[in-house]
Amino acid sequence: MNDYLNKKIGQKIRARRKQLGFNQEDIGKSLGIGFQQLHKYETGKSRIDVAKLIEIASFLKVPSSYFLDDSIDDRERVIDDGREIVIIRCLEKVKNEQMREAIVSLCKNISKIKVLTIS
Repeated sequence: MNDYLNKKIGQKIRARRKQLGFNQEDIGKSLGIGFQQLHKYETGKSRIDVAKLIEIASFLKVPSSYFLDDSIDDRERVIDDGREIVIIRCLEKVKNEQMREAIVSLCKNISKIKVLTIS
């Protein structure tokens, strides 16, 4: 069972890393580990302690439960489309809090608009 969980967690780390466009070195440097160690995590050859899993989750912008919970389809938990990632990265660059709030408000309002289709 432990091997299965280690592999499952590793697969989710690898998939999310690739989804965000990071390589193993990017994450390794940020977490203070070598890319070889990250590779061992991703292949399930090394077990990840809880503290490191929380760090990885934070870097990958998912809740730590994402790696442990199979009850909800992954697509419902994380951003599936690269466009959302672009929006998030752009928003992170906006330093003015009022401007950030205005952008969030704009996105919320746009999401409420119902698009009419003509058949």
